[in-house]
Amino acid sequence: CGLNSFPNGVCFLSSSLLGVYLTELGCEDVKLISANVDVDEYPDVKSHAWLEVEGKYVDITASQFSERTNARITVQNKCAAEWLFAYAQAARREGTYREQKPDLDNCLSLYNLIVSKVKCI
Repeated sequence: CGLNSFPNGVCFLSSSLLGVYLTELGCEDVKLISANVDVDEYPDVKSHAWLEVEGKYVDITASQFSERTNARITVQNKCAAEWLFAYAQAARREGTYREQKPDLDNCLSLYNLIVSKVKCI
C-alpha cells in the first residue's frame, strides 16, 4: 500500500484515501468512481478513479493524463463539456462504471500517516 508513483497508477488508492478524509471532515455524498474504458476517444486513459463529492467530480491524479489536464487538482461539474463526465459516460456504455463508498482497504497506517502530516500544517 503506497503512493510512491503519485499521481501515476495510484488514482484508486489516492481517491479512496481522500474520500475517507473528506467524509470524516463532514462532507456528505462522497462516492469513489472507477472505470475501465478502451475506446478511441480516450486512448491515453485505460482505467481511472476519482471522487464525486456533493455532485462534483474531484480528481487529484488527473495530471497523469497531460493530454487532458495539467491541473494538480481537478474539480469538474457533471456535464458533457468536461472530460471526466464524458469518460464516465463511455464507461457506463461499456459496463465498467462503478460507484462505491471510499474505504481504507487495509491502508489504515498510510492513512494515519497522511492525516498526521496534514494536522501539522
